[in-house]
Amino acid sequence: MQLPNDTDLDTVSAWLQSLGLGAYAPALRANHVDEWVLARLDEADLREIGVTSVGHRKRLMAAIAQRFAAEGAAAAPAMPSAPANPSAPTPPAR
Repeated sequence: MQLPNDTDLDTVSAWLQSLGLGAYAPALRANHVDEWVLARLDEADLREIGVTSVGHRKRLMAAIAQRFAAEGAAAAPAMPSAPANPSAPTPPAR
């Protein structure tokens, strides 16, 4: 996997600015959040990188969902799936 370059990080920073949340750009940049990572962030990740405001986390999560829903799967490549583990127990039926 390739590490994010400055252009990738600048894209995320510009997007944050457009949302009025540019104050978080340095934190996302320091944590190498590019488009691929952005599509996979959750609220715990945002809290860990310094987004302490619940309102800002909710706004970011909604904006992330909207961004990648609008751009389609090509913008957020899927994570490779793990092979099935035949020795794993089967969960009980409900």
